[in-house]
Amino acid sequence: TYLIIGVENQANIHYAMVVRNMVLDALNYEAQVKAIAKKHQEDKDLHGSAEYLSGFKKTDKLLPVITITLYWNSGKWDAPRNLHDMLNVTDEEILQYVPNYNLNLLVPDEIEDFEGFQSDLGVVLRMFQCTNDKSKLKKLIDGEVELIIGKEAATLLSECLSMKIDVSQEKEGGKMDVRNAIHDLIAEGRAEGRAEGKAEGKAEGKAEGRLEELIFFYHQGVITKELAASRMGVKVEEFEKQLTEVNK
Repeated sequence: TYLIIGVENQANIHYAMVVRNMVLDALNYEAQVKAIAKKHQEDKDLHGSAEYLSGFKKTDKLLPVITITLYWNSGKWDAPRNLHDMLNVTDEEILQYVPNYNLNLLVPDEIEDFEGFQSDLGVVLRMFQCTNDKSKLKKLIDGEVELIIGKEAATLLSECLSMKIDVSQEKEGGKMDVRNAIHDLIAEGRAEGRAEGKAEGKAEGKAEGRLEELIFFYHQGVITKELAASRMGVKVEEFEKQLTEVNK
């Protein structure tokens, strides 16, 4: 193992995401330290009071932990991006003693060059960038951008953007072209409808869409039941009840 990468999937902006990710990283480092200390205890190879006190040798090293936040929505991320932005102090003399923590954030609307992506993620994020703008979608399908993706990426777009993608139409290598699905999306006016619904703030529609996203991410193994329930603001039992209803 060279490093540990964690991914936080956000359908909505989280204004305390910096602290949340910082805590997750710290807990991971703490778990590494405990695992190393336990191994030393089993091997009985600690020497000197300093090593016994910490359960950690001078030569021991930890794996770097990187947490990436993916914002699965269109629009800007207007929440703080580092710890210093969240503090009520701007005095540099004080801040120099406060270690900063920067958010590793990926926002579709902020990506200007998708050529650097080496997987279907580039196409998926490009779609999220265009989802509420019919003119951008039209430019996308009229351009020379390759819109060939795998089944997992197609399923994600189908679930989160309500795109009609026939995953049975797989080509060689398990790939499929989503250009026709984008045409259907424009023709049915779904892009405009989602933008209008968002502006009107239809709470019931938002809740249903949110539940579908969480259930999808849970079945894909991206999030746990506990995290899904927390995102919905309900108890785990309530989320399990919703799972049962959907699976009927």
